[in-house]
Amino acid sequence: RAQGLSGMDLALHPDFDRNHYVYISYTKPLDPQRTTLAVARAVWDGRALTGLTDVFVGEGGGGGPIAFGGDGMLYIASGGGGEQATQTANSLGGKTLRLTDTGKVPPDNPFVGRSDARPEVFTMGHRNTLRMARHPGTGAIWQVEMGPNGGDEVNILVPGANYGWPLVSLGRTYGGPWQGPFTKEGFRDPIVYWMPAIAVSSIAFYTGDRLPKWNGDVFVTGMRYGEIPGTG
Repeated sequence: RAQGLSGMDLALHPDFDRNHYVYISYTKPLDPQRTTLAVARAVWDGRALTGLTDVFVGEGGGGGPIAFGGDGMLYIASGGGGEQATQTANSLGGKTLRLTDTGKVPPDNPFVGRSDARPEVFTMGHRNTLRMARHPGTGAIWQVEMGPNGGDEVNILVPGANYGWPLVSLGRTYGGPWQGPFTKEGFRDPIVYWMPAIAVSSIAFYTGDRLPKWNGDVFVTGMRYGEIPGTG
């Protein structure tokens, strides 16, 4: 029920100062009945975006978060496909994808060469990625993911890792029972989680010098005003 929350996103190419490339994820109509996640690249000329061209077109789902990692690769959060698809490596649903800046599959992706998996897949087992951000020191991608009734997560994306949904969760189903076990061998745990949920919405690292004690810290926003400690 939360797959539509992530919406569009925008990311600048790591070499934006030279090439002025802007990447935009959006929901692309395929026909009157179907839409899919897509990512387009354009050039910012100082006044407008020009030369808009798709570098990735998915197989369903809406627009999702995107971010460039420290390795220069483009990471795309791909939702949709239902709960079963998130645990199937040959589906793009419930995955994070890793592509070059032109939309090609890097040869060092974790599932390249496997007949039972899509080569674009970087991580799997995601319920609903809201946003992603590159760690300023390590270059790794950090991700915030909305759980069901509780169990919102912050994850560090690791090649080939499975983050568990829907088999493992720190939240309850909307009917009340727990979604599943909190942790299980073979699945990667979040580094931070919230129970009850804070309705995570974004993530960013502070790298300024005005507030030196916060330099390098990560900030996560939530949409449940008045229900999060320190608000309302």
